[in-house]
Amino acid sequence: MTVVNISVQVPGNGFPAAAEGVVRWQPTSRRIGVDGALILPAPFAVPLVAGVASVNVEPSTDAWAWRVTEFFEGQFPKTKIVAVPAAGPVDYTDLLEVDPATLDIAMTVIPDPANPGFYLIGA
Repeated sequence: MTVVNISVQVPGNGFPAAAEGVVRWQPTSRRIGVDGALILPAPFAVPLVAGVASVNVEPSTDAWAWRVTEFFEGQFPKTKIVAVPAAGPVDYTDLLEVDPATLDIAMTVIPDPANPGFYLIGA
């Protein structure tokens, strides 16, 4: 299991304030556990307390990943699919998004402002 530390803030009067909300975790597919049991892709919610939370989840594999939906007060829900490493603890903001179709790490391609016509490629 890997511990994922979540910390979320909103703008405040001169300094950031703790966000309120819930982060819902759900495996992208069913799988077989080490004891042979079928593990269904049922979601579970992790509430923020004073803007922070920790969750202990299984590391993802090349066969499944974590679908994470953020429900923060005053914001539209946001869903992303992330890879969770086997080593932890890890910060939520360090989790890499994966392509939903392939579960490969999603690469970003953006124009290089210093070199028109060239692109920056990275995770």
